[in-house]
Amino acid sequence: MKQAAFVGVMLTVGLVIAADAGKELEAFQGRWELTASEKDGTKQPIGTIRVVKDDTYTIEKDGKTLSKGTIKLDPSASPKTIDITRAGGKPMLGIYTLEGDLQKVCFAPEGKDRPKAFSSKDGNTLSEWKKLK
Repeated sequence: MKQAAFVGVMLTVGLVIAADAGKELEAFQGRWELTASEKDGTKQPIGTIRVVKDDTYTIEKDGKTLSKGTIKLDPSASPKTIDITRAGGKPMLGIYTLEGDLQKVCFAPEGKDRPKAFSSKDGNTLSEWKKLK
């Protein structure tokens, strides 16, 4: 009986986490403009557009597609985690914050461990995105 109750609780927790991830992914939907970016403490070009539809994204610049891939979120982690996988690439592990129309993400290079803080050190890329209306 105790084992069945435990399994029931774990299933409920899993459903709640999945629902939270779905809500968070819904907030990611739409067009986002890159407003700030740095890697290893060096400023990077800005102005690209990220379009998120369902669990896929496209990065565009001047109307041309630069890359495509998938997004996976875990808002129950602390800090919240994001994994993106570019078409034909390995997963890039990251962390994120989302506050209204502003989003901050920090990604480790492909094949490296997830960042623990929002820092562009150690090859990490720290970016800020603003949702377009």
